[in-house]
Amino acid sequence: MPVIFYLTGDEQKLFSRIGSSLREECNVVPETGKFKDTPEARAMRFRLTRVHDPELKNAVSKFSDIRTEDEFNQALQGVDLGKINERDFIQLAFAIGPDGIGLILTEVLNNAKNEDHMILAASLSELRHELLESLSASPSSA
Repeated sequence: MPVIFYLTGDEQKLFSRIGSSLREECNVVPETGKFKDTPEARAMRFRLTRVHDPELKNAVSKFSDIRTEDEFNQALQGVDLGKINERDFIQLAFAIGPDGIGLILTEVLNNAKNEDHMILAASLSELRHELLESLSASPSSA
């Protein structure tokens, strides 16, 4: 059964550079979801985020004060996603939004070396896809 990846054009280019043996069972679907995020909306989502890990709580509180994309990108790179439990990760994914998930996905695609990386990339792409659909349907995205 093929693994589905929802990828933007730039992500598809990164994907094509991954070894062919890792791409064998993969099906790439163009990501067409659109959502224009704003620092204010992201800050609101961070204020609504409830995480349990003390280290992540500290990071989340800092995220709610970020106002520029550069600050956001830099802060996101400082979060160790490998230490986050599933419940906190879902909260964080909602808060960082599709753009933040896309940044993480790009990093994973750039460094994909094994099947675990591919599963993570596919999962991130599906999570972003679902979030894009959800946020695009909300009244505030019009």
